[in-house]
Amino acid sequence: MRKSPRSQAGRATELAEPAWAIVLFCVACGAVAGAVLPLLARLLLALPWAPLEGPAELLTSVPEPALTLGTTAVGVLGGLLLGFTAAHESLSVRVRDTHVTLTVRDSVQDFTRDEISVFFRDGKQLVLLGPDSLELAREHCGLNWRRLADALTAHGYPWAEADHRVAQCPR
Repeated sequence: MRKSPRSQAGRATELAEPAWAIVLFCVACGAVAGAVLPLLARLLLALPWAPLEGPAELLTSVPEPALTLGTTAVGVLGGLLLGFTAAHESLSVRVRDTHVTLTVRDSVQDFTRDEISVFFRDGKQLVLLGPDSLELAREHCGLNWRRLADALTAHGYPWAEADHRVAQCPR
């Protein structure tokens, strides 16, 4: 059963990707990449003509298990850095009955109900239009689209499945 956000008088609905999940995924991918790197270096050296032969020979000259442990540790650290960066770059949306707040990085954008005409999805981007059909915001969004649409409509904001401006353009 899926939980849908509910509007409670005066309460905000906050939608954000869990930072711990983003970081954990990136760390796991980094660890796997680091653990596979020695194997790839050995396979590269087995080729008759190998690009980057010098770095591959240098890498495989390190004795095991230090090689695998070292490359895995470097992969974990790289994944940790990438994960924190990805979490910092992800969009969070706070919806209230009176206004909507979009937060990405250290940038916070507040929009009052009167400024908002419609929200819609354009590929992987959340688009917010004003009453004059001009874009107020366009942000990359990794949030669950259905949950986001439910949260917005629960607070009384219009949600469209597509950009209605496309249908208005003459051909």
